Amino acid sequence: MKKYNLAWFLDVSAFPTRVNTLKKLLYQRFVMDISSQKTLIFIVGCQRSGTTMLSRTFQRDLRTKIYGELGLSEQNSRRLMPHNKIEQLVLQDLPPVIVAKPLLDSQNIRELLNYFSGAKAVWIYRNYKDVTRSRVKRFSDEGTRKNLAAVIGLRQDRQWMSENASEQVKNVVRRYYSETMSPQDANALYWYVRNSLFFDLSLEYHPKVMLLKYDDLALSPINVMRNVYRFCDVAYPGDYIVNHIHNQSIGLGKDVGISRDIADICDALWQNMNRVHKATRLLATP
Repeated sequence: MKKYNLAWFLDVSAFPTRVNTLKKLLYQRFVMDISSQKTLIFIVGCQRSGTTMLSRTFQRDLRTKIYGELGLSEQNSRRLMPHNKIEQLVLQDLPPVIVAKPLLDSQNIRELLNYFSGAKAVWIYRNYKDVTRSRVKRFSDEGTRKNLAAVIGLRQDRQWMSENASEQVKNVVRRYYSETMSPQDANALYWYVRNSLFFDLSLEYHPKVMLLKYDDLALSPINVMRNVYRFCDVAYPGDYIVNHIHNQSIGLGKDVGISRDIADICDALWQNMNRVHKATRLLATP
C-alpha cells in the first residue's frame, strides 16, 4: 500500500486531489464490493493529446485503479511488461475498473486487445497544431528528432517508433526528416507518425476501439464521458468526475509555425480522423 507522509497531507495546493485519493482509498478498502470481474481500459494515442486529462477523469471514479504511462512497464524500461505479467498484476488489483495508458505501445494495441478479450481502448486525438505547441514546450528538440530517426532505421534504441509504421509513413519521414529541422516541424511530423497508426492498424473498424476527440472532451465533458463509459460497458459514476476539465488550451497552437508541406500532410490526416470520429459519434448516440 502506498505510504503517505506529513508533507503529503500539508500540500495545500493539491488538497482536492488528496481528499479524493483518501476518499477513494477508504471506499476501496471498506465499502467496495470485491469482484474477480475486471474491466481493462487502455488509453492510447499521441502524447500531449489529452491522455492525461482522460486518465485523471477516470482517476476520480472511486472504482478505478490507474496505471500511468510507465505503470505497466518492465523495470528499467519504457516498454510494456509481457502480457501474462500484466494479467497477473491486474487480477491482484482490488478495483473492478483498471485503466492503463501505454502510449509507447499504442502501435501494439491490437495485440493487447486480442490478449485481453474483455478490454476496450480509447484512442484520443487532438489538433496537430495544438499538440505541436504543447510538445515543443514539453519535450527536447533532440529527443523528438531521435524518435523520427528511429522510424526510418537511423537509430536502434527507439524501435517502438518504427513498429507497425507503414511504408507510406516511413517514406514521408524520409522525405522531411533532417537533423536540423525545426522543433515545430519535428513535433508535427511526430504527431503524423503516431496518429497514422490509427489507420495503419485499421482501428476505425475495430469494435473495441473508440476514437475520442480532445476538443469534444474539453467542451462537452459530461456527454463525452457518458459515452466513453457506455462504450466500455461500465456504469457512469456521476458528473463529479469531470469537474477539473477545461477548454482553455483549444486553439493555442494556431500560429505555431509549421512548414507548409508538413502542415498539409498533417491536415489531411486530421480531416480523415475527424471524418471517422463524426461517423462513429453519430452511431454511438443513444
